[in-house]
Amino acid sequence: MEFVKRNKIFVALASVLLLLIAILTYEFVQPSNTPNTVVAGNDSEKTTSISNFSLKLTSANDLTFHWEINQGVETISKIEIFHDTTLLKDVTSQAVYSTPLFQSGIKTGNNEFNLKVTLGNGKVLEKRLYRYIDEVLNFKEEHRLEGTTLYMETTYYVQKDQKPRTPMVSYTLNQKGVIPFEYVKSETVKVEGDYQQQKDYYTFDLSQVNSGTYVFSLSFNYNEYNLVFKRTVSVDI
Repeated sequence: MEFVKRNKIFVALASVLLLLIAILTYEFVQPSNTPNTVVAGNDSEKTTSISNFSLKLTSANDLTFHWEINQGVETISKIEIFHDTTLLKDVTSQAVYSTPLFQSGIKTGNNEFNLKVTLGNGKVLEKRLYRYIDEVLNFKEEHRLEGTTLYMETTYYVQKDQKPRTPMVSYTLNQKGVIPFEYVKSETVKVEGDYQQQKDYYTFDLSQVNSGTYVFSLSFNYNEYNLVFKRTVSVDI
């Protein structure tokens, strides 16, 4: 007892420490009564959504649309593709849609397309895409050498109301010398919907050049549309 009287503070602190140890030990060994936590699923896995909407202009001048829809708990009642505010096609039962550009009413320049998905509950999902269609399409060059004259023809598609249609033409040679060049004429070959195929005619006079291989590096410049088509033509004289 004499020790306790002399060390009251020490005894008090030791008692508090023992009490804390006892409480912590009790809490640790007690079984947990916390209920199991249910992790909610990802809401995006439960709701219908549009994951992709794309467009490709094929070499055959077809506009081909692709889309992907993540099916959720909501039902889908209708799927539509719009050009601006004009309905192109109800594609509810399709996974891909193609339409000829020339007969579609779609013009060159900036275009906006919208995929609309109408759900069974009336909600409408939308995904937009923007596509620039060049003013000159399917540019091709052909040539033939007859005697000392090189004949060249280019064909391409433009809108019927589009001007100017013919390009500025420039070229460089792999050899020294000047070869007279002449634009002959331009004509409409055929009309397809809102577009027409143009053909331009050119000649190169090779009568004053020495024998050899001449390589023309040509540029057909549609400056108003910021379009340049480059072609290489090789002829043996």
